[in-house]
Amino acid sequence: ILEALWQEDGLTPGEIARRLQLATPTIVNAATRMEAAGLLTRKRDGADARLVRLHLTPRARSVQTAIQRERSALERRATRTLSSQERRLLHSALTKIIDALSGDQEPPSEPPSAGT
Repeated sequence: ILEALWQEDGLTPGEIARRLQLATPTIVNAATRMEAAGLLTRKRDGADARLVRLHLTPRARSVQTAIQRERSALERRATRTLSSQERRLLHSALTKIIDALSGDQEPPSEPPSAGT
């Protein structure tokens, strides 16, 4: 959620849910906890009062660099034993899985063989 708001502050929970491929209630529940922790605020949309937009607090902005640095370090640790080619293959495979789960691609015509 923070990453989505760092990219574009003021998104609705529904917009974040679509970007993260999660259910809107999941985002709403997490946003409630994040608001209690002082990381975001909720504000009614000026043009459409039915919409609630999530906005980062100064506290959330102050931890951005540290969180992004830690995430990058974790990614490096997780892939440190992979060659460049293996990293590219992993990225490609994960992208295909995400696309398949989000419905962006048709399912394969045959189920994968056992052990694949």
